Amino acid sequence: AMRLRTIAADVDPTIRLTDVQPLTSIGGGEAEAGWALTTVAWIVGFIVLLLSATGIHALMAFTVARRPREIGIRAALGARPGRIVAGVFSRSFMQIGAGIAIGTGLSMLGGIGSAEVGYLLAADAIMLATGLAACAMPLRRALRVNPTDALRAEG
Repeated sequence: AMRLRTIAADVDPTIRLTDVQPLTSIGGGEAEAGWALTTVAWIVGFIVLLLSATGIHALMAFTVARRPREIGIRAALGARPGRIVAGVFSRSFMQIGAGIAIGTGLSMLGGIGSAEVGYLLAADAIMLATGLAACAMPLRRALRVNPTDALRAEG
């Protein structure tokens, strides 16, 4: 502080420096508040992503689980299991893809920066992987059902 006063007096003798503080102590509170706000935003974002993934998983699993009769009819008519799997996954992919496209489009309207695009693409990938994985278990169960049992079941 004394050295700063000496330098200031050499430049202009009329300058009076009072309450001289180091730069690290000025604005320290704002930096901590910004860090806390960023941490809260990350936590809330993660919770939203988790809840969204859970919802997509439940919806896709429910949708595929309601189709054993259809899958049984296809199998009884001679459709190969690979063709049935492709049909179920393509339908699910279209539904999830439409949701991702609409969500991404709305996000872009809000004006996001280049750093946020990477996070948005990561969230899209998580949603797509979650949705398609949710189809796998009910589809596997439906493919194991005997086609005649699926035809007899009430739908």
